[in-house]
Amino acid sequence: MTENLIHWADALAQKILAEHGDKPLYTLAAGVTPSGTIHFGKFREVMTADLVARALISLGKKVRLIYSWDDYDTFRKVPADMPQQEMLKERLYQPIVDIPDPYGTASNYARHNELTLEDSAGSVGVGYVEYIYQSEMYRSGAYNENIIRVMDARDRLKEILQGFKTNEISPDWQPLETYCSKCNRDRVKWGAYDGAAKTIDYECKLCGHKEKLDLKTSKRLKLPWRIDWPMRWAYEKVDFEAGGRDHSSAGGSRDTGVAIARAVFEIEPPVYAVYEQIRVKGQTKKMSSSSGNGFSLASVLAVYEPEMVRWFFAKYKPDAMFDMAFDLDVLKNYEEFDRLERDAFAGDPWAKRTYELCQLDPSGAMAASLPWQPSFRTFCNTIQMFDFDRKKTRAFYADEIKTERDERRFAERFERAEHWLKTYASEDFKFIVNSVRRADLDLSSQEAEFVAELKALIAKPFGADKELQDAIGNLVEAKGLSPAIYKKVYQLILNRDLGPKLGTLIRALGAKRVAELL
Repeated sequence: MTENLIHWADALAQKILAEHGDKPLYTLAAGVTPSGTIHFGKFREVMTADLVARALISLGKKVRLIYSWDDYDTFRKVPADMPQQEMLKERLYQPIVDIPDPYGTASNYARHNELTLEDSAGSVGVGYVEYIYQSEMYRSGAYNENIIRVMDARDRLKEILQGFKTNEISPDWQPLETYCSKCNRDRVKWGAYDGAAKTIDYECKLCGHKEKLDLKTSKRLKLPWRIDWPMRWAYEKVDFEAGGRDHSSAGGSRDTGVAIARAVFEIEPPVYAVYEQIRVKGQTKKMSSSSGNGFSLASVLAVYEPEMVRWFFAKYKPDAMFDMAFDLDVLKNYEEFDRLERDAFAGDPWAKRTYELCQLDPSGAMAASLPWQPSFRTFCNTIQMFDFDRKKTRAFYADEIKTERDERRFAERFERAEHWLKTYASEDFKFIVNSVRRADLDLSSQEAEFVAELKALIAKPFGADKELQDAIGNLVEAKGLSPAIYKKVYQLILNRDLGPKLGTLIRALGAKRVAELL
């Protein structure tokens, strides 16, 4: 890495070292409730932690990146994009991990949603993340000692939380949650806590079931979020975690977590970074898994190369909002990333550091030389010229592909260009090469003469696209024709008024095929 702190991830890494000192291992955490498809905005949490982890790795530090699936949370809302709505409504207030998968492809509802991220995370260099499933942690009894510690500090916790609230906390409040062992829902009323025996009674508000729980052995207990979060900081020895704006407002779960961490668990809280939401360009509504209006990491990877996905997070500070584009701005994003890549290999310090953080290898090692950079815009035109034929497209670029990295870029850009054209591109960007000559196009005698001479011209050998392009321009000028003649030529070849540069188009299709259409 470069010597100066020129990237926000490096600044946060230095802050961790300053506040937590030299350690043999640094733990960076992220997490989410799998209440619906894990949208791209939530992936910002794990990517923020990953980029800071990369900064620590570049300083020679060992890191552990953990991602908690809060699958023991309560299923409170049915996302609009999920099938089997009635079945899901019948399961409200149960643990998310116990809800059947409405798609029938995973072991449960939570697992189905978890896989939307886990199956893609490795593709962007986050394959080293350690997933922790909170249903397993709670049900294994791993947190029971901490739960008892919380219950014994009930009065202090109530005092802390009351300090952040304007309304009075109920006298019968307990810093504890559970699911009824009969109906498996979280609608319970607590009885008194026996601090000596470490037991507590509850009565289910829905089915009336009554039970005494032993906090030392029960596998059905759970802490409320505002207490659960700092408990996990202590349990996992977390050094860094990012959180969304909703957790970071004054009096929010971050503020209460800090107070609880110090007063109850006797630890200093992790270094913290607030991250902003990501929106789809053209939309103002916040993405939400539970509302079912988000898009997944996989859907972004279908349009952008893995290093580019990392780049979106690396180029913006976590607290900067940005929009994800699937329209024509995709072309602009590819151009900007290619420019960053060129600047990085040219030695620009900021570009180099950002580009290092975009690499899939956690070490940030760059290729030996600048990779091949086919313009994404041109690539989209090229694959259409060859009717999306991969072999013909590969042959067209054969002389430019020199290394294994170039080969991977060809494969990645081909797949993404094809997907973008067929899924998102506007109709005026698409074209299909005519299969037969158009006989319905009216040409003046002067235009017909030009087309005849153009057929003869393209049969001659040309060393480059630009040479042919210039020759066509000279012919248009020699015939005294206006630029409108180009529309006629495009209509003969593509059945539309515009297209790729004629020199490139004709050389790609081959003089014989174009001559037949002319």
